[in-house]
Amino acid sequence: MIRLPVLAILVACGSKGSEPTVTEQPAAPTPAGSAAPPPRAELPAGRDAEVAKLVKAGATCALDPDDRISVSCNERRAAADYASLKQQSQDVAASCAELLRDSSIAVRRVAAVCLEQLTADALTSVFGHVLDTLEAEQHETVKAQLALSIWKADASAAKVEARVLSLIDKLVQSDEEGTASNLLRTMFPLAGKQPSKLGQDYVLKALTHPKGELFQRAADLARLLEDKPAVCKALATAATPEDETLWSLALVSINQLGVVCADQVPGVIEKIIADSKWVLDRPDELTRLAEQFELTPALRKQAIVALTRAKPRAGDYKASHIDLAIAAFSKPANN
Repeated sequence: MIRLPVLAILVACGSKGSEPTVTEQPAAPTPAGSAAPPPRAELPAGRDAEVAKLVKAGATCALDPDDRISVSCNERRAAADYASLKQQSQDVAASCAELLRDSSIAVRRVAAVCLEQLTADALTSVFGHVLDTLEAEQHETVKAQLALSIWKADASAAKVEARVLSLIDKLVQSDEEGTASNLLRTMFPLAGKQPSKLGQDYVLKALTHPKGELFQRAADLARLLEDKPAVCKALATAATPEDETLWSLALVSINQLGVVCADQVPGVIEKIIADSKWVLDRPDELTRLAEQFELTPALRKQAIVALTRAKPRAGDYKASHIDLAIAAFSKPANN
């Protein structure tokens, strides 16, 4: 089993005159017969010596018990500010990405902070190297921070889409869905580019397995998919009142997609009004659906009956929201 590096920094943030005391345990060698790691991606040739110096200075800030560096530490802030000032620089990106392989957790943390300040183009130029680092990193919280820092990168432009999806699958299998969900964002580039079919298919697959943070990210990205009927069907299936988080995310996405999901909305409403508990808990969502979508008179009447029956068991605040829902179902949509 590979041992995580143990790092103890005893110098307070901003202190001078002494160096941090660091205790490191080297990683165990690769077991004989195991698959060789993929070749490392090359970084751009240029470097920025100043940002490298600032990142290492930021690593002298104190770490909390979770190996996080305070955002208020002056040295950490200086590294972030410099990177932000030169946010388009590939030299800065290469220098910070190179430091992601440092033996010190603190240096790797600040290097990730540096990357977080950069533009999509700068990040894309070092994305292959960052993926190498993510695959090798043993510290889960560092991986999580690194995936969050790189989300603006364009996996398609960097020609690493297959690697990204493979790594996402590995992260999900190891219960690191938060890290996986941030990495998934790189499959959907900024600046209005159409996401690739690989990315769209993966998100659609995630929508059909509604659980955890990966579904949350997929629901957020659903509006960008081309196959809207399949997206709407997956969201409507995931919209189960018993799971409040998934329910809310699915309904928000359905409302964002609007009329293209019209065929699925009656079934969603029927799920809610079938149980008075959900009618009491979800009057605002019923109101939004009634206002946005064309519904049959029969379904509107069923919803009004369910809301009216539930109202006597609601407190004053909820009762006022039920009244709004009844009013919404009492008139045609979009009026």
